Amino acid sequence: MRGFFIATIGRMGLVIEVADATLRNDLNRKRRIYAREGVPEYWVVDGRNALIHKTWSPDCETYAERREVSFGDRITAMAVDGLTIETDRLSRREQRPRGGVIERG
Repeated sequence: MRGFFIATIGRMGLVIEVADATLRNDLNRKRRIYAREGVPEYWVVDGRNALIHKTWSPDCETYAERREVSFGDRITAMAVDGLTIETDRLSRREQRPRGGVIERG
């Protein structure tokens, strides 16, 4: 399948998805799958809203803990010791109008 990779999900310490058109799917269906499979931590990078949706502590088909981290703030993994990322170099993604062209004045 194109764009889909299956590994032993339960052995992953952290999964990071970069969402564009897939944001709703990443925050709903995929989050339930990862929580159900016991992935300790799951982040969704939302470039349109300049946020990282950080979730951890899986509990059945959801995560008990959630936090939104704005681009520019530091994010620290709960499940991977010593992993801290500075997000100050991330920038909001411009939303393209239908047809994929951004017009500039």
